[in-house]
Amino acid sequence: MTKILDCTIRDGGYLNNWEFSDEEVGSLIGCAIKNGVEYFEIGYRSNKSGSKFLRCENSEISQFLQAGIKLLVMLNVSDFEDNLFEENSFVKTVRVACHSWELAKAIEICEKLLDKNYEIFLHLMNVKDLSEEDFFTLENWNRKSEIISLYFADSYGSFFNEDVEFFYKKLKKCGFENVSFHAHNNLQMAFSNSLKAIEVGAYSVDATLAGKGRGGGNLPVEMILAYLNREKLKEIFENYSVVLDENSLKDFKNIIGGIKNIHPKEIEDFLAR
Repeated sequence: MTKILDCTIRDGGYLNNWEFSDEEVGSLIGCAIKNGVEYFEIGYRSNKSGSKFLRCENSEISQFLQAGIKLLVMLNVSDFEDNLFEENSFVKTVRVACHSWELAKAIEICEKLLDKNYEIFLHLMNVKDLSEEDFFTLENWNRKSEIISLYFADSYGSFFNEDVEFFYKKLKKCGFENVSFHAHNNLQMAFSNSLKAIEVGAYSVDATLAGKGRGGGNLPVEMILAYLNREKLKEIFENYSVVLDENSLKDFKNIIGGIKNIHPKEIEDFLAR
């Protein structure tokens, strides 16, 4: 079954310069655990100044470790420094993100982190930029079986279902056991494209609270969870109602109306039962 990765703090941070309170982050992690989300991306690992969720130093994020969910950090290839990753880190899962021209460096970094016993996602930004030479490099990477999954991103929100299927199959042919998908919502296709990724066998798909994220935003986590767990629809609504703002809560109610095929006037009655 496809896993859900909540990247609200990391991707949603573009909207507020990553200025989340500890209480907000703790509430989101708690909500994710209640709803069976497997991974929670808590921010970037770097030496940058600013919010602690841009650095994700062990001492600053260890308080968020909880049973029932796996925390991870994203590393942009351009931010890599050896001193960022200790062998005894609290957070042992890293998503290494690269552009096509950084692929060789990204693979080198993945191998360094694997040698330090980190669990790795390799994340290909704007996969449409990859050349046939890049796919050849991926196919011939002799340590690809050691990573959790290979992500491909619709970075500019230009994908339709056929694009998702095409790149998923192309990357699977490169020999990766697990392939994952990160959607953007510029064309309002994040939900549909993520469903296509799930249909073809994606290991995981990314989502954020109310679709918050850079550019066109992301797949709303409450939408995908409600759709995939329709028998728990009211429970999911109750869990997420405490972390959604008024407008997003209204949107979630309309999602419920669509899933249940009921008139807008009947949504409140359904939730009150």
